[in-house]
Amino acid sequence: MKLPIVTISREFGSHGREIGEKVAKMLGVEFYDKKIIEEAAKESGL
Repeated sequence: MKLPIVTISREFGSHGREIGEKVAKMLGVEFYDKKIIEEAAKESGL
């Protein structure tokens, strides 16, 4: 089963992270933010 990818564009102070976390919880899916991109870059040596 393929899960959908939901992208939320946000601006500073818009509480986009909190909204994204709540939406993910409601949908029962994982929430990923820029931390996963930073970790992948670190592991690949970028």
